[in-house]
Amino acid sequence: GGAGLVVVEATAVAPEGREGRLEGDRDLLASLRIMESSDAADWLELAVTRNYVAELDRLQGRYAEAALLLERLVEEATARLGEEHPQVHYFINNLAGIYRDQERFDEAQTLLHRSLALRRAAAEPDTQAIARATLNLAELCRLQGRYSDAEPLYLEALDLARQAWGGQSG
Repeated sequence: GGAGLVVVEATAVAPEGREGRLEGDRDLLASLRIMESSDAADWLELAVTRNYVAELDRLQGRYAEAALLLERLVEEATARLGEEHPQVHYFINNLAGIYRDQERFDEAQTLLHRSLALRRAAAEPDTQAIARATLNLAELCRLQGRYSDAEPLYLEALDLARQAWGGQSG
């Protein structure tokens, strides 16, 4: 929705202020504070906003802050929504991306395998989400120089993408 647009716009604005945060980041944080103080706040909307704040932290190189926020978010989302909820898989995948950026490859790989397994086991598997998760795992292997592990994952992701978005398989 619209919150995704905020992230795109916020990343294009020059850093300002003592905190080194982006102008759009301040707006997002102000919205987050209002949502957190509201009794009527929709928890999932709040969680998605927190995810965007973590993404802004990641884009600005504040990996420790982003990781901490996403670790808490994964824990809370799992408790509230259950591990099978697609949004939990999304948060897990994003946390894995932070760990990858920090070169915490073993932790990233564990999370990516978990996310992929959960997506495959879903009552109604989302082929697009499985393709993206498989691609993320392939990328992690490539970054580690594990090309023989990455290649079959890339091929699987390509096949899944063809199934999900059209085109011939094989």
